[in-house]
Amino acid sequence: GIEAKIGTAGYTEALHDLYPQMETISFDDAILTHVPHNQALVLHGNMGWSDPGTLYALKEAINPDPAANVSKGQVVTHDSKDCLLYNYESDKLVAAVGLEGMIVVNTAESVLVVHKDNIKLVKAMVDGLVGTDLEKYT
Repeated sequence: GIEAKIGTAGYTEALHDLYPQMETISFDDAILTHVPHNQALVLHGNMGWSDPGTLYALKEAINPDPAANVSKGQVVTHDSKDCLLYNYESDKLVAAVGLEGMIVVNTAESVLVVHKDNIKLVKAMVDGLVGTDLEKYT
């Protein structure tokens, strides 16, 4: 395993080889769901936490103002707020009207549209494409 390589000259190469084989899983699913309740400790605190693993966290990091939109590429908005709108196709316009708290990502292969409160459902949706004719989009 990689444990034997930590601190050695071969660590970077081993990590480079093994990382693509690792399962993509959240900290919650990998660690927290397996801790017995009698061995867990919960501390209440207001730390301004934002899940760095979400697209909405990117929006908040760039501009935390809930009235502001964050966009990239050919994007126009009207009466929309608190959205992340990324358009990676220079020959296409993404127009957003009346949206709030939405994430829209347009690429050459696909378009993702999801409300910020449902961003965690995207992984389950993508996992559901495995083994189907749409697997190429995963």
